[in-house]
Amino acid sequence: MRKPLGQVEAEARDVSEAEQAALTELGQNFAHVWQSAHCPPDLKKRIIRAVVEEVIVNLDDATQLLSFVIHWKGGVHTTLEMPRPRSAVERKTAQEGKPPANPMGAEAAADG
Repeated sequence: MRKPLGQVEAEARDVSEAEQAALTELGQNFAHVWQSAHCPPDLKKRIIRAVVEEVIVNLDDATQLLSFVIHWKGGVHTTLEMPRPRSAVERKTAQEGKPPANPMGAEAAADG
């Protein structure tokens, strides 16, 4: 059940040392937790929505680099770059662009 932000803030309390230690350990094992079968896609989406304000992506046409700016909730920004993934059309080999060979051979084509 979702609560209004004001109600959540009113019910907020300080985190105990034991809770802080548990959260720190969870953060140190985040990759393992994220990849676990016990972390379904719906939970991952909720986590991302809770910590990310927005993501801005720009493509440099000359270098084909994608530049990302992640605006985290709380005001911190992270930037990263990666090569633009090639589309399926761009990855086709010369063989894939050719029509399929006749499985019956040249004889069937001549009979048709």
